[in-house]
Amino acid sequence: MYFDGIQGEPSKLAGVVLIGNIPLPVIEDNGFMYPSIYPYVDFEDQQFVYDQNKNFFVPNDNPNGQAEVRHGMINFDTTTQYHDYFLKLKNYNQDPASYVAPKIWYDDFIGLKKYYVTENTNYYANANIFSEDIGYHRLNNLLLNTLKTQHNNSILDIGSDLSTGLQSSSAELQGYAQMITSESNVAK
Repeated sequence: MYFDGIQGEPSKLAGVVLIGNIPLPVIEDNGFMYPSIYPYVDFEDQQFVYDQNKNFFVPNDNPNGQAEVRHGMINFDTTTQYHDYFLKLKNYNQDPASYVAPKIWYDDFIGLKKYYVTENTNYYANANIFSEDIGYHRLNNLLLNTLKTQHNNSILDIGSDLSTGLQSSSAELQGYAQMITSESNVAK
């Protein structure tokens, strides 16, 4: 439907709503395996393709793939919930602007500069770069690799801090041991 549309209809597929307990494709990437709706909605220049031998989706040679249609998964308990959902979706399609509230964005640059922590620059940048992906709970290679790198770096920093702390405390402990030994020799 995405490529050809429906015969006699003016447009092609623009969105997908999967209803019920739908099995998700499993992606195997860089030693990680995870379920994702992504192969169901990535039609052109696919980022993941099905591997018959592994029975999983594996990376294709296209790291910049993206979903071509709006998509969602719902699994409600009652028909009333489905009715309300589709009515709201229909109303949104008729007038998307009515779902956007006017807001004012205010930045206090002087205050931001005053409280800015330079050590957290990577976290600030990644929060902005990946805000949409994180908000929609989407995983992609760049996000996973970035989080993995940050985790590994923070573990290395903790190990380095621990090593430095142990070295300084062992020097202090040796000083205490010498002091105690010398005091016990004086007490004899």
